Formats: sequence, C-alpha cells, structure tokens
Amino acid sequence: MQVSDSIVERADVSLPDFLVQHSLSAEYRERIAELQPRKMMSPPAEVAMIAGIIEYLKPDLCLEIGTFFGKTALAMAEAVARNGKGKLITIDPFGADRVPDIMKGWPAEVRAAAEFRPDYSMQFFSTLEAKVVRGGITPLGVVFVDGNHAFEYALFDIMAAAANIVPGGAVITDNLEQEGPKLAVIEFLKMNPAWQFFYEGKIWQSSEITARDLRPAKGVGVIWGVLIAPNAVQVTAKGYKARGKTKTNTVFRGVRLNICFVSESMEVTLNFLSISRPHDFHIKGEGAVTQRRDFTFRLRAESGPIEIPFDPPVTLNVSRQDVNFTHQLEIALLQSGHVLLDAQEPYRLL
Repeated sequence: MQVSDSIVERADVSLPDFLVQHSLSAEYRERIAELQPRKMMSPPAEVAMIAGIIEYLKPDLCLEIGTFFGKTALAMAEAVARNGKGKLITIDPFGADRVPDIMKGWPAEVRAAAEFRPDYSMQFFSTLEAKVVRGGITPLGVVFVDGNHAFEYALFDIMAAAANIVPGGAVITDNLEQEGPKLAVIEFLKMNPAWQFFYEGKIWQSSEITARDLRPAKGVGVIWGVLIAPNAVQVTAKGYKARGKTKTNTVFRGVRLNICFVSESMEVTLNFLSISRPHDFHIKGEGAVTQRRDFTFRLRAESGPIEIPFDPPVTLNVSRQDVNFTHQLEIALLQSGHVLLDAQEPYRLL
C-alpha cells in the first residue's frame, strides 16, 4: 500500500486534529480491512492507526515494546518503509528464539526498516539515554507500549517513552481494559497536564479522563488510546532533565530558559551539575570532579526568556586531555501546574 496522498496533504495539521480526521476517513477503514486477514493480537483498528501516525509524523525512530509474534511490528515497519526514512526498533526479552526467524520472512525493504532486540525496556531506555548524551541516536517519535501489563511496568514504559519522545510525538497504549495499563495512563496524565489523549475518536485533555471513561463497551475485547506529547518541552513537579557534552576550557556564567508558557505564577528549582571524568574512571573510579549550582526562584505567568546567573561561574579548565565533560540540568516545579519550554532550544548555557 502506498503512502496516502491525503496524509501527505495533511502534514500541516496538528496531530490531535489528524487523529480525529483520520479516524473518520475512508483510507483508515480501508487499512483496517487490509489488516483483518492477518489475525493480529492487537485490534486492526489500533494497528491501522499506529501505521497512520507513523506515516503522518515520519519519525526518525519508532519503538515497539513487546514484539510477541511480530504482527504489529510488521505493520509498523511497513509504514516506516513507505516513508522512505526512519527506523523501527522492536524489543522483547523473550523473543530471541522466534522473532528473528519471523522477520526473515518479511519483504526485504520492510526488513531493512526494522531491528529486533531481545531487551527489557529498562535496558533499552538506559542505553538510549546514554547515546543521546553522546550525541548518537535521535529521540523517539512514535512508541507502542504493549509489554508487561502490570501497573508498575506499564507506568515505567509510558514514563520512559514520554521522557525520550520528541515534542509532538505519540505514545500508543494497548490493553486499557486491563487495570494495570489503564491506571498507568490515568496516573501519567495526572502528572503530565500538557499531554492530551486520543480515545474513542475524541481528544481528551489530561484532566478530563477517568478510569470510568476507560471501561470497554459490551462485546469489545481490547481498548487502546494515544498519548499526545505537547509541541514543546514540559516542566512539572516531576521535573525536566537535560544532559549533554561540554568542552574543556569553557566558562558557564548562567543559563537561559526559553519559556513559551507558564500555567500560573509558581516557585521553581533549578539544579546545574558539571561533571568531568577521566577516560578510565569506569575502571579506577578516581579523578571525577563535579561542580553544582542550585537555585529556587519564582516564575510569573508570562512567556519569554529568563536568565539565571551562576555565582560564581562554572569553569571547566583541566590540563589533562583524557577527560570527558558532561553537564546535567534539572528543572522542577514546587507546586502543581506546568511550564513549557521552546521545543527547538529549551535552554542555552551562557
């Protein structure tokens, strides 16, 4: 099936609007009909929507948590291949004995768009975050969460996916008829007020959805929904953390926060940590140097950049050449509400 012209034409439509429009479209119904004969574990309507989201967003990286027999992974990889760019990584710690052989039967162009890893989700996200710090992997654009359905595991998968998703990305959640995933979605939305939720053809604001709303109708086996990331970087009481590499012989005199929305006047904490470690630190455990700056300040309910000076400045000046420099910035609110930072440049070190 080729990329739909109407999907391409809607490229300037917001993701929430796309989800509603696409769910009512003839192309969506046709995709569902095409998927019906595959006898997938997930509902064809859900898999058709995942494929539509991938074709619409054209992400550089997609993730499936829970490969099982690879039928949803196949549809996701087909969508990636139709885009002509991007990659799907599908993970399943129990799939090493079956998934590689299943994928060998896929068409070559679809197989080239996908990679299987026998990883637990915590292992995957730990590796991903380490590579992002080193400037490696592009953050995720679409994630399908269908792993362990116990509340604690489902909540981790959703929270970790959201922490690594690009602004405007999508996290699709499966099996909401089960208490674990259902409660995980409810709790996630409580902690992330800037996110939205697509369910049953409607866009719900984070404060609107309740467990009562996520009860399956009579005769419906599996229910699902799409968590929609804001088109900016969200900061809440849970906090926002950014990490990156820095160069030696640098002086940081402060940080600029590029704020585009503040829900109400509030107190904010900001912690900046600069770390230098010699290349053999992981072997000897010696030679690390850290510098920390901590601040508490009040934000007014208005947008625009603000600057927080470091007093004294953070100076990186080490004579050794075999040293890695990284920094970590954490921002958190001391109350409910949320702040949105610019998606392209949330902050800049000064």
